Amino acid sequence: MTQAPASKASWEIDESMNSLIANGDPGAIVVGIDNGGQYRIDELTPWTNPTYGGGDGDLYIDFIVQTLKPIVDANFRTLPDREHTAIIGSSSGGLVSMYAAIEHQDIFGKAGILSPSFWFSEDAYTHVLNTGKQDDMRIYLMAGEQESSTMIPNLTEMYNTFISAGFQPNELSFATHWDGKHSEWYWRREFPWVYLWLFANTTVSVEDESAKSVRVFPNPFAESCVIDLNGFESATQLFVTDASGREMKNYAIRDNRITINKADFGRGVFLLYAENENGLRRFLEKLVVLQ
Repeated sequence: MTQAPASKASWEIDESMNSLIANGDPGAIVVGIDNGGQYRIDELTPWTNPTYGGGDGDLYIDFIVQTLKPIVDANFRTLPDREHTAIIGSSSGGLVSMYAAIEHQDIFGKAGILSPSFWFSEDAYTHVLNTGKQDDMRIYLMAGEQESSTMIPNLTEMYNTFISAGFQPNELSFATHWDGKHSEWYWRREFPWVYLWLFANTTVSVEDESAKSVRVFPNPFAESCVIDLNGFESATQLFVTDASGREMKNYAIRDNRITINKADFGRGVFLLYAENENGLRRFLEKLVVLQ
């Protein structure tokens, strides 16, 4: 689920998802939530600010948890468990997404927190500390260096707060970009990476036999990982592409185990494919390369 920022400019999430699916991603049901215009600050802030007011975030999150999600689960072919449920937002939407994920760890197993408005209230930090870690999560923290003088320091403080609250480094992704601005074009550009990292370790399909025959460990990884191809001997080559399908690297398979190094393609989220002797290519796994 995503929270819309103030502007009506598009993140083009439908185009991004179509591109990912065309390149082998199993896809996801994405629910975009509009804001109430003049009531946006009230809706997307769980606490009050002495200058800007706000503070109705609980009502907004209750609507998502108690009304919207049950309707979506009842009418679409969802995977309703927390492992397959993410909440993503930017700006004030990033603030309220973080609040929702921490407050309802039984509902949300993943959160994308983009350019968040942590300046709005110090309660953002104390809420994480006081609630603490109740279950395993995946949390993507992201902001641009061109947004404001406080954005990156606030994001760094929140990362450290998550660690202090009991979350492990492998549950957190911390991403900053030198050209990132508080703008839809920035969130649009980065959304595929946010989505792929958040859902990197979820089961794609109980019917996908290729997922059972290939093991990638560790994943995510910081320096290198090993691809174990036991049970998938028909593969002759492995290909790594970026989220748009652009080929980054290919590997000839000479035995059933291949080592992939971060130095081959850098940090990010990539897609792993196997190709057989007839040239048929099949999606295997998402690779998450850490900073």
